[in-house]
Parts: sequence; C-alpha cells; structure tokens
Amino acid sequence: KVCHEREWCLSLGRLVIKDRVRGPFRRATGRFYVHPGVRISSTEQRGLLIFQDGREMSWELRGAIPNVTASSYHPEFGRVIDNQCLQVEFQGNSAEICFRW
Repeated sequence: KVCHEREWCLSLGRLVIKDRVRGPFRRATGRFYVHPGVRISSTEQRGLLIFQDGREMSWELRGAIPNVTASSYHPEFGRVIDNQCLQVEFQGNSAEICFRW
C-alpha cells in the first residue's frame, strides 16, 4: 500500500509544502497548477511565479527535479484556457517546495 502525506506550513512571507510517499513505488510526481495569468520561470531547483501585474513570487525545490509543462484551466463547461503546471519528479520518497513573497 502506498500512502501520500502533505504538510502545509504558512508563515509571514512564505508557504512551505512538504510531500512524503511511503510504501513501494517506482516514481512520484507532484503538480502545482497556476492561474492562467501567472507564468512560471525555472532554473534548476528554483524559479519565479510571474503575475500579470509584474509582481513575482520565488520558489525553491528540494528533493525533486522541476519541469514546467503546458496545461489547461477549465473555469466552466466548454471553456478552455491555457496555463502552466510546475511538475516535480521526486528523487526519493520526499520533496519540499518553498514559495516566498
């Protein structure tokens, strides 16, 4: 049996999300979908979320490899809007991402 645990830690100016997988598994992937008005930039284990108004939020990843992928947002039936997804491939049984603003 495989079990996934997620811990959220919100404090002043940051959000830390910790994921852990227990049990037998071959690979694990976490996904963070962003609003269509937000763009993801990535350089190795860190990057930025860039908002339409120019504001930025940094992110840093531990224990996983990031990959920015194309995705779609469906706000209502028959409506599709392009967006992005930050996909994180676990390197072991746990990963952590920290968003700072």
